[in-house]
Amino acid sequence: MGDHSTIAHNKLIDAGHCVKVTAGILRQGQRVLITQRGPDDRHPLKWEFPGGKVEVGETPQVGLRRELNEELGIYVRVGDLLVQHLHQER
Repeated sequence: MGDHSTIAHNKLIDAGHCVKVTAGILRQGQRVLITQRGPDDRHPLKWEFPGGKVEVGETPQVGLRRELNEELGIYVRVGDLLVQHLHQER
């Protein structure tokens, strides 16, 4: 999409196990890409930065490139890590 992409990732904790996820902040000039979840998805119709789960053996950067290609059909250059966050599911 654009001239810059930055990786952000966190770990979701659910019943004692971690799931590593990754998300990208894709910019083109003053524009930022966000995606909307489907009506039948978890957290229906919420807006989010695109990304997804990191598969076993993947780095967050590789997982982000794969997810963006699979879900949006785009190829990106992944930049530096922006933020890391540990989130406790309720």
